[in-house]
Amino acid sequence: MKDNVSSQDQELARRYRHAGLAILGKTNTPEFGLSPHCEPALHGATRNPWDLGLSTSGSSGGSAAAVASGMVPMAHGNDLGGSLRYPAAWCGVFGFKPTRGRVPMGPEYGDVAGGFAVEHALTRSVRDSAALLDATAVSRPAIHIGRRPGPGHSCLRPELLLESFASPQPRRPTPGNKCIRTT
Repeated sequence: MKDNVSSQDQELARRYRHAGLAILGKTNTPEFGLSPHCEPALHGATRNPWDLGLSTSGSSGGSAAAVASGMVPMAHGNDLGGSLRYPAAWCGVFGFKPTRGRVPMGPEYGDVAGGFAVEHALTRSVRDSAALLDATAVSRPAIHIGRRPGPGHSCLRPELLLESFASPQPRRPTPGNKCIRTT
């Protein structure tokens, strides 16, 4: 993968540049982002800047190490199953996985995660992450997950009351009062 260099910017990189960010280079990451540790064959293990005997976790471990060491204030990463959040926790920085579709989905080519990974970054603070999210967020998400309904609509809040699993006699679920009123 060392010679695999994109010939053009993806949408997220275009948004980074438009926001005035300087793109410095690539950080270490395991092959295809498939390992929970950042120990690729090409460059070897990424060490935690707080204790070189410890891992950074993965797959965005190189980004977490760059932010934790003070090399950069924020570094790109993506998250399918913890690849932003785990390295953040292991390196003492902030990692956040936005809702799918909140930021440009990508990469446009060669996406081994099939669109399930979410692009964002590791940062030094919640404020930095929020500012970056504001700069890169799409104005009209293609996927309407977790969005509030518009004016004149309300959220459906179904209620269901279940007996404890430790109850001596199993009982049928009892709908809450709001559910009864809607039926």
